[in-house]
Amino acid sequence: MRVLGVLAALVVAFAGVSAMAAPLAAYGGLPTIDAIEISPDGSTLAVLVSDGNSRGIVLRPTAGGPQKTYPVGAAKVRRLDWVGSDYLIVTTSQTERLIGWTGDKGEFSLGYVLDVKAQKVSPLFEESLEKMQTGTHFRGASTKITDL
Repeated sequence: MRVLGVLAALVVAFAGVSAMAAPLAAYGGLPTIDAIEISPDGSTLAVLVSDGNSRGIVLRPTAGGPQKTYPVGAAKVRRLDWVGSDYLIVTTSQTERLIGWTGDKGEFSLGYVLDVKAQKVSPLFEESLEKMQTGTHFRGASTKITDL
C-alpha cells in the first residue's frame, strides 16, 4: 500500500513537467556523414563529411590520434576508393556545358589521388587522353598501355 502511495505521488509530481521536443531543424537536417571507407589494412577511415553547403574528406586513424581534413567545397564526391593503404581515389562530378559544343549540360566525372603519406592531392591522370594517344595512363605508373 505504501508503494502505491509513493508511485501516486511521483505521478502527480511529474504530471506538471512537459517533455521538451527537439527543434524542427533536427528532423529536416541533412546527414553530416555522406560516406565512409576503411583502408585495406584497417588503419585509417576516410569519411566524407558535409555541413549542408560544403564538404570535406576526413582521414581518421582507427587507433586514435590526429585526423587530417581535406576541404572539397561544393564538389559532388561520388566515390572514395582505397588503393592500398597510402592512396585514396576520390571521384567527383560536376554538371557543365562543354565549350564549343551545342546541347544540354552534362555530368562529367573527375578523379583525384590523395596521397596519405605526402598529404597531397593531385589529378588522377597526368595528361589528357588526347595528348597521350595511348588510352589511359595513371599518374606515377611507369608502364603505358602500349608497352603491355
